[in-house]
Amino acid sequence: RCWSVFDTISSGVAIYKAIEEGEDFEFLDLNGYAERIEKIKKEDVIGKRLTDIFPGVEQFGLLEVLRRVWKTGKPETHPVTLYKDDRIQGLRENQVYKLSTGDIVAVYNNIPEE
Repeated sequence: RCWSVFDTISSGVAIYKAIEEGEDFEFLDLNGYAERIEKIKKEDVIGKRLTDIFPGVEQFGLLEVLRRVWKTGKPETHPVTLYKDDRIQGLRENQVYKLSTGDIVAVYNNIPEE
């Protein structure tokens, strides 16, 4: 793959495949910056459900954004919001896009808490 941007961008990048008609999403890839933000290893999430790895994602509001972008193809921003589960918490801002392959990409940043 020639995704040098994927590997060098100073934002987290996660790529998902819609499963169950877009009810959930499965991790296809995660860049190194996302691994650091989320304190997780790529090999531990590839092929797993988003809702299993990040159980707070529905309450966080991002799952609904992913579903809409998957259905409409229109990019959306999920504004700065606190993500929290038993493992991790932090402020995140997401830009969500649908790729020509039909997969979904979220480019996001960890926002330092004041």
